[in-house]
Amino acid sequence: AGLCLRLRRLVKQTDEMKLRSATRRLAGFLLEMAGKQEGTAQVQLPFEKKTLARHLGMTSQSLSRSLKTLGTLGVTVKGRHFTIQNCQRLLDYHDQEGDGL
Repeated sequence: AGLCLRLRRLVKQTDEMKLRSATRRLAGFLLEMAGKQEGTAQVQLPFEKKTLARHLGMTSQSLSRSLKTLGTLGVTVKGRHFTIQNCQRLLDYHDQEGDGL
């Protein structure tokens, strides 16, 4: 059962990497870390941003650009600490098709 759950998670991650833009992957990661879909949320990264970029399949520069884009959606960053002002808005952005904002 544990192996099956891990396989499903890996398939989901592969789909995210292939079908979503870097910014949408970051939005999904932050929402997953927050563990909620409504209201505000605080996320503390357990590792460096460089590691986050590698985990999401992007460069550090792409991560920086994605964070600026998410800033227009109410995501603020101070070091490893992220604040999501409106989880539903971020979820709506994550679930949109295409790369337009």
